[in-house]
Amino acid sequence: MLIDGNNQLILFPEIPDYIEKARGPVVDSVMMAAVTEMGSVLIDDTSESSNKPLPIQTRVLVSYEEIDVDIAGGKRFTAFDREVIDAIASLAKENRVFTAAMVYRVMMGKKDYQFVTKRQERLVEESMRKCSCLRVQLDVTDIMERNSPIGKQLKQAGVSGRFGGSMLSFETLTLQKGKRNVTCFRLLAEPLIFRYAETMKKVSSFPIELLDTPVNKNESNIILQSFLLRSIDAMYRGESDCFIDANQMYHSIPGQSDLKQQRSRYRAVASTILDDWVAKGFIKGHSIYKVGGVIKGFRITLCDHCACTFPPPSLPSSPQ
Repeated sequence: MLIDGNNQLILFPEIPDYIEKARGPVVDSVMMAAVTEMGSVLIDDTSESSNKPLPIQTRVLVSYEEIDVDIAGGKRFTAFDREVIDAIASLAKENRVFTAAMVYRVMMGKKDYQFVTKRQERLVEESMRKCSCLRVQLDVTDIMERNSPIGKQLKQAGVSGRFGGSMLSFETLTLQKGKRNVTCFRLLAEPLIFRYAETMKKVSSFPIELLDTPVNKNESNIILQSFLLRSIDAMYRGESDCFIDANQMYHSIPGQSDLKQQRSRYRAVASTILDDWVAKGFIKGHSIYKVGGVIKGFRITLCDHCACTFPPPSLPSSPQ
Protein backbone atom coordinates (compact mmCIF):
# COMPACT_ATOMS: atom_id res chain seq x y z
CA MET A 1 0.00 0.00 0.00
CA LEU A 2 1.11 3.60 -0.53
CA ILE A 3 -0.04 7.20 -0.32
CA ASP A 4 -0.12 9.07 -3.61
CA GLY A 5 0.63 12.74 -4.22
CA ASN A 6 -2.92 13.72 -3.31
CA ASN A 7 -2.69 11.93 0.05
CA GLN A 8 -5.10 9.18 -1.04
CA LEU A 9 -4.36 5.61 0.00
CA ILE A 10 -3.77 3.12 -2.82
CA LEU A 11 -3.84 -0.65 -2.32
CA PHE A 12 -2.72 -3.14 -4.96
CA PRO A 13 -4.40 -4.85 -6.69
CA GLU A 14 -6.80 -1.93 -6.29
CA ILE A 15 -9.77 -2.27 -8.64
CA PRO A 16 -11.26 -5.57 -9.90
CA ASP A 17 -11.69 -6.47 -13.58
CA TYR A 18 -15.36 -7.25 -13.02
CA ILE A 19 -18.15 -5.58 -11.13
CA GLU A 20 -20.95 -7.61 -9.59
CA LYS A 21 -24.60 -6.79 -9.10
CA ALA A 22 -27.01 -8.89 -7.03
CA ARG A 23 -30.46 -9.31 -8.59
CA GLY A 24 -33.90 -10.81 -8.04
CA PRO A 25 -37.17 -9.83 -6.30
CA VAL A 26 -35.83 -10.21 -2.76
CA VAL A 27 -32.67 -8.25 -3.55
CA ASP A 28 -34.69 -5.53 -5.28
CA SER A 29 -37.19 -5.28 -2.43
CA VAL A 30 -34.50 -4.85 0.22
CA MET A 31 -32.12 -2.66 -1.79
CA MET A 32 -34.81 -0.45 -3.30
CA ALA A 33 -36.29 0.25 0.15
CA ALA A 34 -39.55 -1.49 -0.72
CA VAL A 35 -39.38 -3.35 2.60
CA THR A 36 -39.84 -1.22 5.70
CA GLU A 37 -39.82 -1.81 9.44
CA MET A 38 -43.57 -2.41 9.48
CA GLY A 39 -43.07 -6.16 9.86
CA SER A 40 -41.98 -9.21 7.91
CA VAL A 41 -42.88 -9.51 4.23
CA LEU A 42 -43.19 -12.68 2.17
CA ILE A 43 -41.67 -12.29 -1.31
CA ASP A 44 -41.80 -14.68 -4.27
CA ASP A 45 -38.39 -15.47 -5.73
CA THR A 46 -36.59 -18.22 -7.64
CA SER A 47 -33.46 -20.18 -6.93
CA GLU A 48 -31.14 -20.83 -9.88
CA SER A 49 -28.84 -23.06 -7.83
CA SER A 50 -30.09 -26.22 -9.57
CA ASN A 51 -30.41 -27.21 -13.24
CA LYS A 52 -34.00 -25.99 -13.27
CA PRO A 53 -35.06 -22.72 -11.57
CA LEU A 54 -37.11 -23.46 -8.46
CA PRO A 55 -39.89 -21.16 -7.22
CA ILE A 56 -39.35 -20.16 -3.61
CA GLN A 57 -40.75 -17.76 -1.04
CA THR A 58 -38.49 -15.74 1.23
CA ARG A 59 -39.64 -13.97 4.36
CA VAL A 60 -37.88 -10.63 4.76
CA LEU A 61 -37.56 -8.58 7.94
CA VAL A 62 -35.48 -5.39 8.18
CA SER A 63 -34.71 -3.01 11.04
CA TYR A 64 -32.28 -0.21 11.86
CA GLU A 65 -30.08 0.08 14.90
CA GLU A 66 -28.20 2.90 16.59
CA ILE A 67 -28.78 5.50 13.91
CA ASP A 68 -30.96 8.57 13.62
CA VAL A 69 -32.30 8.41 10.07
CA ASP A 70 -35.28 10.26 8.67
CA ILE A 71 -37.73 7.57 7.57
CA ALA A 72 -40.10 9.82 5.61
CA GLY A 73 -42.26 7.55 3.52
CA GLY A 74 -40.84 4.52 5.33
CA LYS A 75 -37.68 4.57 3.18
CA ARG A 76 -34.16 4.79 4.54
CA PHE A 77 -32.10 2.74 2.14
CA THR A 78 -31.44 4.60 -1.14
CA ALA A 79 -30.48 3.66 -4.69
CA PHE A 80 -27.04 5.15 -4.04
CA ASP A 81 -26.59 2.84 -1.04
CA ARG A 82 -27.27 -0.08 -3.36
CA GLU A 83 -24.43 1.05 -5.64
CA VAL A 84 -22.10 1.32 -2.66
CA ILE A 85 -22.95 -2.27 -1.61
CA ASP A 86 -22.38 -3.53 -5.18
CA ALA A 87 -19.04 -1.71 -5.35
CA ILE A 88 -17.82 -3.07 -2.01
CA ALA A 89 -18.86 -6.63 -2.92
CA SER A 90 -16.96 -6.30 -6.21
CA LEU A 91 -13.94 -4.70 -4.56
CA ALA A 92 -13.81 -7.42 -1.90
CA LYS A 93 -12.81 -9.94 -4.60
CA GLU A 94 -9.47 -8.12 -4.73
CA ASN A 95 -9.20 -6.20 -1.45
CA ARG A 96 -10.65 -6.85 1.99
CA VAL A 97 -9.06 -3.58 3.10
CA PHE A 98 -10.10 -0.51 1.14
CA THR A 99 -10.80 3.21 1.32
CA ALA A 100 -13.92 5.20 0.53
CA ALA A 101 -12.10 6.59 -2.50
CA MET A 102 -11.56 3.08 -3.86
CA VAL A 103 -15.28 2.31 -3.51
CA TYR A 104 -16.17 5.43 -5.48
CA ARG A 105 -13.63 4.55 -8.18
CA VAL A 106 -15.35 1.19 -8.66
CA MET A 107 -18.66 3.01 -9.19
CA MET A 108 -16.89 5.23 -11.72
CA GLY A 109 -15.46 2.19 -13.51
CA LYS A 110 -11.89 3.46 -13.18
CA LYS A 111 -9.25 0.73 -13.25
CA ASP A 112 -6.52 3.34 -13.38
CA TYR A 113 -6.03 6.04 -10.78
CA GLN A 114 -8.75 8.69 -10.59
CA PHE A 115 -8.92 11.45 -8.00
CA VAL A 116 -11.97 11.28 -5.75
CA THR A 117 -13.20 14.39 -3.96
CA LYS A 118 -13.68 14.65 -0.22
CA ARG A 119 -17.42 15.01 -0.77
CA GLN A 120 -17.53 11.76 -2.75
CA GLU A 121 -15.56 9.99 -0.03
CA ARG A 122 -17.96 11.34 2.60
CA LEU A 123 -20.97 10.08 0.62
CA VAL A 124 -19.49 6.57 0.65
CA GLU A 125 -18.62 6.69 4.34
CA GLU A 126 -22.10 7.90 5.30
CA SER A 127 -23.66 5.17 3.16
CA MET A 128 -21.45 2.51 4.76
CA ARG A 129 -22.42 3.67 8.24
CA LYS A 130 -26.11 3.51 7.34
CA CYS A 131 -25.73 0.04 5.80
CA SER A 132 -23.93 -1.24 8.89
CA CYS A 133 -27.00 -0.28 10.96
CA LEU A 134 -29.43 -2.01 8.62
CA ARG A 135 -30.21 -5.46 9.97
CA VAL A 136 -31.77 -7.98 7.59
CA GLN A 137 -33.34 -11.39 8.24
CA LEU A 138 -34.03 -13.59 5.21
CA ASP A 139 -35.76 -16.94 5.72
CA VAL A 140 -36.35 -19.24 2.75
CA THR A 141 -39.67 -20.68 3.85
CA ASP A 142 -39.47 -23.72 1.54
CA ILE A 143 -36.36 -24.90 3.37
CA MET A 144 -37.74 -24.06 6.79
CA GLU A 145 -40.94 -26.03 6.17
CA ARG A 146 -40.81 -29.73 6.95
CA ASN A 147 -41.40 -32.16 4.06
CA SER A 148 -41.41 -29.43 1.39
CA PRO A 149 -40.49 -31.02 -2.01
CA ILE A 150 -38.81 -27.81 -3.18
CA GLY A 151 -37.08 -27.50 0.18
CA LYS A 152 -35.57 -30.96 -0.26
CA GLN A 153 -34.23 -30.02 -3.69
CA LEU A 154 -32.77 -26.81 -2.32
CA LYS A 155 -31.06 -28.65 0.51
CA GLN A 156 -29.58 -31.11 -1.97
CA ALA A 157 -28.20 -28.13 -3.90
CA GLY A 158 -26.61 -26.82 -0.71
CA VAL A 159 -28.89 -23.80 -0.34
CA SER A 160 -29.01 -22.26 3.12
CA GLY A 161 -32.40 -21.50 4.63
CA ARG A 162 -31.55 -18.49 6.77
CA PHE A 163 -29.46 -15.35 6.35
CA GLY A 164 -29.27 -12.76 9.07
CA GLY A 165 -27.17 -9.89 10.34
CA SER A 166 -26.03 -6.44 9.29
CA MET A 167 -26.22 -5.53 5.62
CA LEU A 168 -22.57 -4.47 5.85
CA SER A 169 -20.01 -5.54 8.47
CA PHE A 170 -16.67 -3.75 8.63
CA GLU A 171 -14.15 -2.27 11.01
CA THR A 172 -12.43 1.09 10.68
CA LEU A 173 -8.64 1.25 10.55
CA THR A 174 -6.38 4.28 10.80
CA LEU A 175 -3.05 4.23 8.98
CA GLN A 176 -0.49 6.92 9.58
CA LYS A 177 1.54 8.52 6.81
CA GLY A 178 3.90 11.05 8.29
CA LYS A 179 1.74 13.38 10.34
CA ARG A 180 -1.46 12.47 8.48
CA ASN A 181 -3.92 9.76 9.43
CA VAL A 182 -5.68 7.89 6.63
CA THR A 183 -8.99 6.13 7.28
CA CYS A 184 -9.58 2.77 5.64
CA PHE A 185 -11.95 -0.12 6.22
CA ARG A 186 -11.65 -3.87 6.62
CA LEU A 187 -14.60 -5.91 5.39
CA LEU A 188 -15.49 -8.53 8.00
CA ALA A 189 -18.01 -10.47 5.91
CA GLU A 190 -19.44 -10.39 2.43
CA PRO A 191 -22.48 -8.05 2.27
CA LEU A 192 -25.48 -10.07 3.47
CA ILE A 193 -27.63 -9.53 0.40
CA PHE A 194 -24.78 -10.87 -1.75
CA ARG A 195 -24.51 -14.00 0.40
CA TYR A 196 -28.19 -14.62 -0.29
CA ALA A 197 -27.91 -13.81 -4.02
CA GLU A 198 -24.81 -15.97 -4.54
CA THR A 199 -26.50 -18.92 -2.84
CA MET A 200 -29.43 -18.49 -5.25
CA LYS A 201 -26.97 -18.04 -8.17
CA LYS A 202 -28.39 -14.60 -8.86
CA VAL A 203 -25.35 -12.35 -9.18
CA SER A 204 -24.56 -10.73 -12.53
CA SER A 205 -20.96 -9.94 -13.47
CA PHE A 206 -19.79 -7.34 -15.99
CA PRO A 207 -16.45 -5.95 -17.21
CA ILE A 208 -15.72 -2.86 -15.15
CA GLU A 209 -15.05 -1.00 -18.42
CA LEU A 210 -18.83 -0.83 -18.91
CA LEU A 211 -19.01 1.61 -15.98
CA ASP A 212 -16.25 3.82 -17.41
CA THR A 213 -18.54 5.88 -19.63
CA PRO A 214 -18.04 9.51 -20.76
CA VAL A 215 -20.55 11.06 -18.35
CA ASN A 216 -20.05 12.91 -15.09
CA LYS A 217 -20.13 10.34 -12.28
CA ASN A 218 -22.33 12.20 -9.83
CA GLU A 219 -24.87 10.31 -7.71
CA SER A 220 -27.74 10.65 -10.19
CA ASN A 221 -25.71 9.47 -13.17
CA ILE A 222 -24.24 6.51 -11.25
CA ILE A 223 -27.78 5.40 -10.35
CA LEU A 224 -29.06 6.00 -13.89
CA GLN A 225 -26.20 4.00 -15.41
CA SER A 226 -26.83 1.10 -13.05
CA PHE A 227 -30.53 1.11 -13.97
CA LEU A 228 -29.60 0.82 -17.66
CA LEU A 229 -27.08 -1.95 -16.97
CA ARG A 230 -29.56 -3.99 -14.92
CA SER A 231 -32.27 -3.48 -17.55
CA ILE A 232 -30.07 -4.74 -20.39
CA ASP A 233 -28.85 -7.65 -18.28
CA ALA A 234 -32.51 -8.69 -17.87
CA MET A 235 -32.96 -8.45 -21.65
CA TYR A 236 -30.07 -10.81 -22.32
CA ARG A 237 -31.59 -13.23 -19.83
CA GLY A 238 -34.93 -13.19 -21.61
CA GLU A 239 -36.57 -11.69 -18.52
CA SER A 240 -37.52 -8.40 -20.18
CA ASP A 241 -38.50 -6.93 -23.53
CA CYS A 242 -35.77 -5.00 -25.36
CA PHE A 243 -37.21 -1.69 -24.25
CA ILE A 244 -36.22 0.78 -21.54
CA ASP A 245 -39.26 2.66 -20.26
CA ALA A 246 -38.50 6.36 -19.86
CA ASN A 247 -40.77 6.82 -16.83
CA GLN A 248 -39.18 3.89 -15.03
CA MET A 249 -35.78 5.35 -15.81
CA TYR A 250 -36.76 8.78 -14.43
CA HIS A 251 -38.21 7.31 -11.24
CA SER A 252 -35.14 5.14 -10.61
CA ILE A 253 -33.36 8.36 -9.62
CA PRO A 254 -34.26 9.68 -6.14
CA GLY A 255 -35.36 13.30 -6.03
CA GLN A 256 -36.04 13.57 -9.76
CA SER A 257 -38.73 16.01 -10.82
CA ASP A 258 -41.20 16.16 -13.68
CA LEU A 259 -39.47 19.18 -15.20
CA LYS A 260 -38.94 18.73 -18.95
CA GLN A 261 -35.42 20.13 -18.74
CA GLN A 262 -34.32 17.61 -16.12
CA ARG A 263 -35.89 14.67 -17.93
CA SER A 264 -34.27 15.79 -21.17
CA ARG A 265 -30.91 15.80 -19.39
CA TYR A 266 -31.43 12.27 -18.10
CA ARG A 267 -32.29 11.07 -21.62
CA ALA A 268 -29.15 12.74 -22.97
CA VAL A 269 -27.03 11.03 -20.30
CA ALA A 270 -28.68 7.68 -21.04
CA SER A 271 -28.06 8.12 -24.79
CA THR A 272 -24.38 8.88 -24.17
CA ILE A 273 -24.02 5.76 -22.01
CA LEU A 274 -25.80 3.58 -24.56
CA ASP A 275 -23.60 4.97 -27.37
CA ASP A 276 -20.54 4.00 -25.34
CA TRP A 277 -21.90 0.47 -24.83
CA VAL A 278 -22.47 0.13 -28.56
CA ALA A 279 -18.81 1.05 -29.13
CA LYS A 280 -17.73 -1.51 -26.51
CA GLY A 281 -19.88 -4.29 -28.02
CA PHE A 282 -22.28 -4.65 -25.11
CA ILE A 283 -25.29 -3.83 -27.29
CA LYS A 284 -25.70 -3.53 -31.06
CA GLY A 285 -27.73 -0.33 -31.05
CA HIS A 286 -30.47 1.81 -29.55
CA SER A 287 -33.13 4.25 -30.71
CA ILE A 288 -35.68 6.62 -29.22
CA TYR A 289 -39.26 5.35 -29.20
CA LYS A 290 -42.04 7.93 -29.43
CA VAL A 291 -45.83 7.79 -29.36
CA GLY A 292 -47.62 10.86 -30.66
CA GLY A 293 -44.46 12.89 -30.40
CA VAL A 294 -43.95 11.92 -26.74
CA ILE A 295 -40.74 10.07 -25.88
CA LYS A 296 -41.65 6.78 -24.23
CA GLY A 297 -38.19 5.23 -23.94
CA PHE A 298 -35.35 3.49 -25.74
CA ARG A 299 -35.53 0.45 -27.99
CA ILE A 300 -32.44 -1.72 -27.47
CA THR A 301 -30.90 -4.01 -30.09
CA LEU A 302 -28.91 -6.79 -28.45
CA CYS A 303 -25.77 -8.32 -29.88
CA ASP A 304 -25.85 -11.86 -31.26
CA HIS A 305 -22.96 -12.33 -28.87
CA CYS A 306 -21.42 -9.97 -26.36
CA ALA A 307 -18.25 -8.52 -27.88
CA CYS A 308 -16.88 -6.89 -24.73
CA THR A 309 -13.16 -7.08 -24.10
CA PHE A 310 -13.84 -9.39 -21.17
CA PRO A 311 -17.10 -11.27 -21.95
CA PRO A 312 -19.28 -11.21 -18.83
CA PRO A 313 -19.74 -14.80 -17.64
CA SER A 314 -23.24 -13.89 -16.51
CA LEU A 315 -24.49 -13.24 -20.03
CA PRO A 316 -25.62 -16.01 -22.40
CA SER A 317 -23.88 -16.40 -25.76
CA SER A 318 -27.01 -15.18 -27.54
CA PRO A 319 -30.10 -13.22 -26.45
CA GLN A 320 -33.03 -15.37 -25.47
